[in-house]
Amino acid sequence: MKMCSVFLRDAFVYVHADSQTVQGAWIASAPFLRVEWIGPDSAASLEKGIATVLEASEQGIPHPSEWTALAPLYRLAGVDSWSEFTAGDCKLVRIEADADAMRLQPQANRNPKGGFVDVGEPLVCMPPKAMPWKTLLEAAFSKCQ
Repeated sequence: MKMCSVFLRDAFVYVHADSQTVQGAWIASAPFLRVEWIGPDSAASLEKGIATVLEASEQGIPHPSEWTALAPLYRLAGVDSWSEFTAGDCKLVRIEADADAMRLQPQANRNPKGGFVDVGEPLVCMPPKAMPWKTLLEAAFSKCQ
């Protein structure tokens, strides 16, 4: 399985791969990308960016001893912490992909201490990726809380 996280924050989408450690935890991993949400090239940039991060998603990576995996995300957003990054109307959709389908799972933002949790049913695309990412993400972000 491949997985990535897509955050909508202000006028940008922040995307990163998620990789599974040897101990089974899914953690943020490179690459970390920032894409304009609204703009003439946003749809094409999302197509390329999400394909890139999903391809980079791995299983069996070393389990970290220090939890600094999100530092590149903070730098892209110009913030110093998870609290700052998730403040306001930050939304998250987790994308899971396997040979059979793509699932976009909307998340509820429970504040920095509560993190993000699944909300509602995932949007399932069968065959995988039947529509443009921009269209799929618009539908999934509309279900976020």
